[in-house]
Amino acid sequence: MKAGSRSHPRKKSMRLVTYRGNIEAAARLGAVVGDLVVDVEKIGAHSGVPLPSSMLDLIDLGPPAWSALKTILNDENRNWPVGAALPLANLKLLAPIPRPRKNIFGIGLNYVEHVAESSRALEHRNGIAEAAGDLLQAADLRNRSR
Repeated sequence: MKAGSRSHPRKKSMRLVTYRGNIEAAARLGAVVGDLVVDVEKIGAHSGVPLPSSMLDLIDLGPPAWSALKTILNDENRNWPVGAALPLANLKLLAPIPRPRKNIFGIGLNYVEHVAESSRALEHRNGIAEAAGDLLQAADLRNRSR
């Protein structure tokens, strides 16, 4: 059965965002509730639960923190303390993790095939495929030397 059907009810998920209230404000962690963004750190403080202001810190705290946040969001019945919930339309949404701890590089395992496909596509464009062909040969030689 599909998720969301009667025998498999869809779990209600949290929609977390990193946002900025204005140009000078620091990035903050929020949970989208309807058309509002609820500040995670502020709602945690209001409930007596120390919750972080950044996505990475929440990830580091793990499932107990996620569960606590979900409970707080469900228990508050939308009676948010003053300043803890802001209209989503008034905020600037940022990348979920604005400053990752490490650089992440994707490695294309099918790079040679991709270059070959690109080369074939370029051949049909005024014969410019020589550069792509050179790349294909270099990639092929590199793979053979391994």
